[in-house]
Formats: sequence, structure tokens, C-alpha cells
Amino acid sequence: MSGPAISVRYATALYQVADEMGTLDAVTEDMLFMNNLMNEAPEIKQYCQKTRKINSQVLSFIEIAFLPYVSKHTGSMIDTAVRNGRLTALPLIPDAFSNIANEKSGTAMAFLETAHEPTDDLIVLIKERMQLKTNKNIKLEHTVNPDLLGGFKVWCEGRMIDNSVAGRLIRMKRLLRSI
Repeated sequence: MSGPAISVRYATALYQVADEMGTLDAVTEDMLFMNNLMNEAPEIKQYCQKTRKINSQVLSFIEIAFLPYVSKHTGSMIDTAVRNGRLTALPLIPDAFSNIANEKSGTAMAFLETAHEPTDDLIVLIKERMQLKTNKNIKLEHTVNPDLLGGFKVWCEGRMIDNSVAGRLIRMKRLLRSI
């Protein structure tokens, strides 16, 4: 079974236990911690992705890097995953958990990329349009990419809307070549 599929299994089990035990808020915080840790210390993420053989050194690493900073349920999941030889799944579990939580709550993630810092009006408009298209609450994240030249791109539920100047120029170039 692949890393992403395994991460979904562990995230699903963790979500179910946390939901039953009333600790979803704590586990959600743990997932944010793990995600931030992997992003801010890429060497930890690389270590998890490259280490195949589980030994006392790996277990010590987990006990130092993760277990003191997470709740009981998250710690048990991490320990179980590692002891089952699934260290490579750890970097993927926070995103899998977030996807499960969003699905359960009727929420979808949308990502907005703009050439310049977006206005509050644009953010509200994008959220409203995506809510209408998906019939879900929208959590919107945005980034600035000057290479777009102007306009924006939006990703939501596997779809992309490219309303950028760069995207329009590419489409115009293709059209002119086809004539």
C-alpha cells in the first residue's frame, strides 16, 4: 500500500478516535504542529521520507521530535505508525487528517493565487463563488505570484480557474498558432 493510502488510513483512525473521545480540537492542533514542523524543518520531513529501517535510533528520534509536543491520541498514532514501519507516512498524515475533517464538516479548501496582494472584496467574491459551485463552506488560502502579471488563479476540489493575464496570453498564443 502506498504512502498516501496509508496516511489516509492512519488519519481516518485518528479522526474517529478523537471524535469519539471528544479530543478533535487537540488533535487538530497536533496536525497543525506536525505540518508546521515539516515545513519549517524540512530535514525532519526528509528523514521521515527516507528512513526505511526502524530501529532504536528512529524510535528515539520520534520520542524527541514529536511525542512531547502532541496529545495522547496523536502520540499513540505516531508511535503505532512508526513501529509498523510507516515512518514515511508521517509527513502526509496532517493533510489527510485535514481533508477528512473538511469532508466531515462540509468544508472545501480553495487556493487563490494573485499577481498582487488581493483585496478583501476579491477574497469575499471568490469565497462566495466557490461556495455556490461546491455547495460547501470554503476555507480560502491565498498566495502572491507576480509571474501571473495580473488577475488570479483559483484551485478548488481538483479544478482550476485561470483568470490570470499570463494564462490568457498562453491561450491567445495557442489560438494564434492554430489559425
